[in-house]
Amino acid sequence: LNNPISFNSIKPIIFRGSVLLVLIVALNLARQWPQLMMYWHTVEKDLPQYKTQLTKWKMGHTISMVMLLGMMLSFAEHILSMVSAINYASFCNRTADPIQNYFLRTNDEIFFVTSYSTTLALWGKFQNVFSTFIWNYMDLFVMIVSIGLASKFRQLNDDLRNFKGMNMAPSYWSERRIQYRNICILCDKMDDAISLITMVSFSNNLYFICVQLLRSLNTMPSVAHAVYFYFSLIFLIGRTLAVSLYS
Repeated sequence: LNNPISFNSIKPIIFRGSVLLVLIVALNLARQWPQLMMYWHTVEKDLPQYKTQLTKWKMGHTISMVMLLGMMLSFAEHILSMVSAINYASFCNRTADPIQNYFLRTNDEIFFVTSYSTTLALWGKFQNVFSTFIWNYMDLFVMIVSIGLASKFRQLNDDLRNFKGMNMAPSYWSERRIQYRNICILCDKMDDAISLITMVSFSNNLYFICVQLLRSLNTMPSVAHAVYFYFSLIFLIGRTLAVSLYS
């Protein structure tokens, strides 16, 4: 406790704190979600219909692929972090028990202030996996909502393109203007609802990118550490860019 506060030492506090904040915001969002989806359905129902079912299917397929790819990469990153921690614990062992060494390595913020126990070790591991899932899902959630909103603008734009160069009645343009305004209002409502999640997601990712770049100045103790470090850094930068572009 007497050690000075450093950029790296507050990492668990930033990580757990951001996850806790997102959970609180998500609980509040859950109460608003039925009304938001009802309004989304009302806006979507008044939009021009898709020309084919394939066009309608593409958006759902895009969302499914973003979710699948994001969770698979997140799972791969977590496996690599476990391999790296196991490798580190096997060479820098504190006790004769390799399992205890692993938990001491991965839950050092817990056992820095309390003695080791299996119950606390398992709880710390569960908390770590759960927090990692929430962190990754937070980014994916922002991207999926943004993809859905962008698809509504694209749906309206495709209908306008179909009548390009034609002399349409004033009622047609009035209807399309109302539809465009409704989509903009929907964007404002969704932005108000998820803006704090978006801010936490981006700032959290930016902080951990800085942490990883700071760690890159250190010598990698093993190949496992190097593989995990560069995979994690590339994945984190890519995810941050994706959130920035989609949101």
